[in-house]
Amino acid sequence: MTEKLKVLMDRALDVNFAAVDLDAITTAGDRAVRRRRLAVGGAGLATAVVVAGTALGLAAADGEDRAAVQPDPVVPEVTWVVGSTLHTPHAQHDLGHEARSLVRTSEGMVFADEAGAVYSFRDGDVEKIGAGAAVEQGLPVLVSDEESSLVGWVDRAGEKPTFVTHDVATGEQTRDDAHTDASMTGEWPPNVAWYLAIEDGTAYWLDRRGTVATDLETGEARILASPEESGWVSDVENGHIVRLVEDERGGDVGGEVVDTSGQVVVPVAEGVDLGTLSPDGHRVIDYDLLSALDVRTGERVRFDVGTSDAGAYEWLDADTVAVLREGAGGDTVDLLTCEVPAGTCAVVVEGLDGERVVIPSSGFLFG
Repeated sequence: MTEKLKVLMDRALDVNFAAVDLDAITTAGDRAVRRRRLAVGGAGLATAVVVAGTALGLAAADGEDRAAVQPDPVVPEVTWVVGSTLHTPHAQHDLGHEARSLVRTSEGMVFADEAGAVYSFRDGDVEKIGAGAAVEQGLPVLVSDEESSLVGWVDRAGEKPTFVTHDVATGEQTRDDAHTDASMTGEWPPNVAWYLAIEDGTAYWLDRRGTVATDLETGEARILASPEESGWVSDVENGHIVRLVEDERGGDVGGEVVDTSGQVVVPVAEGVDLGTLSPDGHRVIDYDLLSALDVRTGERVRFDVGTSDAGAYEWLDADTVAVLREGAGGDTVDLLTCEVPAGTCAVVVEGLDGERVVIPSSGFLFG
């Protein structure tokens, strides 16, 4: 795998986030690296995108020939940005601002520029909705619930980090800094403030208390993990949570799926790096094997993308996954969709500029 694709996958599959040596992910000193891979989640690569959406590991597949991928049909919901232009397979829109982080909501897209200004894009209109979400080292900084109109970020422009939750449909915005302080500029609890996910009216973030689930309507909070415990959440969907597992020395073991009570649904396993959940919560992406794992039955669907240099970064619906693969020239990327349970894939767009493209839950892939 090329070094650029390693950087790409690190930034496009989660929080996932800056150029790193991915081989170091299995060592005990990689907490900051893994944190960057988790901050998408995704809910995202989350999500996110990066990708933020946004994931716990590097993707691999058993495909042998790029020609094995069928070019038709495409899924209209696949979305990407180059510069200030948002693209779908059938349209393009001028955003008026260069996007550095991008997420979906039920009301349209939300993006942040390099200065940290946050904008919504709804029905062709761009509106500034916030600030302070500056992108650092390509990290995606936005989270959203794709099935609602809520988006969140950490406003770092003030005296101390503030968790901002914005309703794109109503314009209502809440801010929470009751459990943060000015010293929270590090890379691991308790010295970092990070917005992890939004799901079904609940916000998941890291503050001085640890990993917290906050009911956005009542303000009631549950502490899911103390600052000393492994509390990184990469995705939350329909009663399932993907979280990081560490050993006693703080080294990364992998990911597991639990329910909201903390009961393990899919235990951590060697060589299995879990990331984004499907919208119904029934399947989870395994980045190591470029596949979807059924959390109820353990059944696995592998995606035939024609190369091992690829990674799934986003669920478009309960049966369709968006996949990023390295382009033929090494400096470009292709976007594909893959179907569950068939495992077949179709090319959406080829030859995107890897230095500038931004996908949901992501920052720049290479830049």
